[in-house]
Amino acid sequence: MASQASIKDAGMDRLTLRFRDTSLEAEYQATYPTGRRRITRFGIVLTAFLFVLFGFLETPESPEIGERMWTLRLGTFAALAVIFGVSYTNFFLRHMQLLVSVGVVAIAGVYALLQAMTPRPLIQETYAFILMMMGAYTVLALQFGYALLVSSLITLVVLLDIFYLTPGMSIGEFSALVYAATAMLLVSTGAYLFDRERRRSFYMRRQLEAEREESHRLALHDSLTGLPNRRLLMEKLQHAIERAQRYQRHAALMFLDLDGFKQVNDTQGHDAGDSLLVEVARRLKSVARQVDTTARLGGDEFVLLFEDVMDRSDVTPLAERVMRVFEEPVQVSGTEIQVAASIGIAFYPGDGETADQLLIAADKAMYLAKKTRGTNFELFSAV
Repeated sequence: MASQASIKDAGMDRLTLRFRDTSLEAEYQATYPTGRRRITRFGIVLTAFLFVLFGFLETPESPEIGERMWTLRLGTFAALAVIFGVSYTNFFLRHMQLLVSVGVVAIAGVYALLQAMTPRPLIQETYAFILMMMGAYTVLALQFGYALLVSSLITLVVLLDIFYLTPGMSIGEFSALVYAATAMLLVSTGAYLFDRERRRSFYMRRQLEAEREESHRLALHDSLTGLPNRRLLMEKLQHAIERAQRYQRHAALMFLDLDGFKQVNDTQGHDAGDSLLVEVARRLKSVARQVDTTARLGGDEFVLLFEDVMDRSDVTPLAERVMRVFEEPVQVSGTEIQVAASIGIAFYPGDGETADQLLIAADKAMYLAKKTRGTNFELFSAV
């Protein structure tokens, strides 16, 4: 069942979570930004708000340090505002993951720069606060691959800052490192689980859609030949009648029955009979135009619907063209079988006003063709 699909069933790489089927991965990537842009904007607004709020909560050691901090903080705020504006363009949809990733890494870089510019490093809990806040943002906005990259780069920035900019690590600074490492672990784990479940959900929806499409196709097509069945034929015939009425056109319906098919089944077996039907279906379909319909009603009965026929004089050439597909014998299991058919033809308008009436008229004409054994096709006549 699709609802029980595992990573292996979905063809996902266990580490990167990418689909091994490149076309499926491209399809997933195309759907990912849809609906995510709103969440990304929320993350941008939340980030900007927390930056400003945290700026007011911090107490710099001197006015000069405070001015530098606010300069960088406002610069980051302006960059977020630019990304927010870009989020309304198609460019953002195509490159959302990259832009968000760069934004997250840039935020960490800004705080590292703040640390380097101050005589005494800022409180290291700043990193833990920002990283935990960005963790939720990253899980919501990024795929696992990008989240892992962002988490690794930010962790590297934190480590470099603590070990190289802070001589003699204190308990508080060590705690900040633990907070940061924990935050990155949560970010990566959360992003992995989020992306994995989203990909599974995408795969299951795709499987269910494919199953529904296949069920619908089977309900409207013959299982052996793949041709439209009676139900779909009647729909197309009704549509052809309505179209003929609207544009003052005509349509021809040919009811075809194979001659001697029962003997093939009795002497060659049902498998040979099925092979014969498949080949006949292929030949009949090759005769019809794209706008026409070739259907199998069941057994050895086929129907051809020709639309946009000018008048009755065009029916005979169409029937002769159909009869020519039976000139060459059919190869079945190394045996040549000569196939013949009887065709009855009904014409719209004139031989019936509804789909059922036309099919009945063509059926009657076909039985007349079987009796006469003349040209093997007969036009319906009410007389």
